Amino acid sequence: MPNRRFPQFCDNSDRDRYCRYNSRDSLDIEANRSMSIVISLSPEIEAKLYAKAAQQGQNISLVAAELLVRILDWELQDSEEAIAGIQRGLDDFEVGRFRSFQDFAMEQRHKYNLPLDT
Repeated sequence: MPNRRFPQFCDNSDRDRYCRYNSRDSLDIEANRSMSIVISLSPEIEAKLYAKAAQQGQNISLVAAELLVRILDWELQDSEEAIAGIQRGLDDFEVGRFRSFQDFAMEQRHKYNLPLDT
């Protein structure tokens, strides 16, 4: 078995599931392994999940796993974009590209046709 780095939350049972970090330091589980989890869903969400699985003609477990992957990928991308935006703002501030809050507020009032007293 190749040498692997394990996150702090990986205990011996996780190592048995080949818990490892990939090159981007995110958690990977070997493709030939799967994890079973139990999730309590409201009847409404359960019905939506069953309907989606039926519509796609797929197993409900596969549909749930695909949805989970999509939301986790979206969340990661959203976080990365937020961090990049914050960094751009910090970089702009560091080189003097900023303006006062009053100037920003006036611009927004004008842009959205807001009264001056708000």
